[in-house]
Amino acid sequence: MISIKPTDTEFVTIEHQEWELGWRIWLPECIFAGTRAIKPVSRIQPNWIQHAENHWSYTYELNTENKFDEGEIDDFSWKAEIQSENDDVHLNLELTNASNELLSLVVCDGGCLQAMNEEFADESDHLRSYILKDNEAVCLDRVHRCKSIRSIYHSETCPSGVCGFPPNREDPGFFGYSDFHTQSPVIIGSTSQDQNKAIAIGYEQSHAATQNGDNHHCLHSRPFFGDMDVNQSVSRKGIICFGDNIQQLLQRAFAVVC
Repeated sequence: MISIKPTDTEFVTIEHQEWELGWRIWLPECIFAGTRAIKPVSRIQPNWIQHAENHWSYTYELNTENKFDEGEIDDFSWKAEIQSENDDVHLNLELTNASNELLSLVVCDGGCLQAMNEEFADESDHLRSYILKDNEAVCLDRVHRCKSIRSIYHSETCPSGVCGFPPNREDPGFFGYSDFHTQSPVIIGSTSQDQNKAIAIGYEQSHAATQNGDNHHCLHSRPFFGDMDVNQSVSRKGIICFGDNIQQLLQRAFAVVC
């Protein structure tokens, strides 16, 4: 069984009770329209609502009174929902453009999924992290990345102008870049140090995923929402899968969100 418990921020704790291992996810971490920040990497204190056991959601409305200091767009809202079922955690993000302008190339970091346990977190995260390419699990140690500790991986069909793509090779930023491109939706995952446990995450319409081996030990999936008209709402579903075979988990996650 997978237990779900929100914190007083947008972080949610996830515990695999059989494994006695925990994670937490930042739901969501940030939202951008092109390079314009809607929700920068800042924390909020949402009003979480419990619908049933291990089923929670919140809605956050952004306006001129509570906009972020680093935010560049007022009048926007999002709903985040998370629910566990068997060995899966189902995610849903619904964004609403409440501004008076068309917002182009909207993308969301659908969650900084952090391993809060030693079995999945050490200095060799990238040796045990995998991405789905042509329906096969490819170890991140075998693909290019400009930074040894972390990278972002884009799909072959990632739209130009989406935040972080194409990468600035002279100033690659926090996550750097990779010359390796994969299929969309992008599915990423990792295994435990003994290779007997695995986790994978992905969203529909995701054109990028990241892996970070510093003190966060995290995986990210970035769903693309496209151009959003005034008053338009767009939803993207995601999934976190748990199991013992990384190849099967990546394929299962892809089947859910493709």
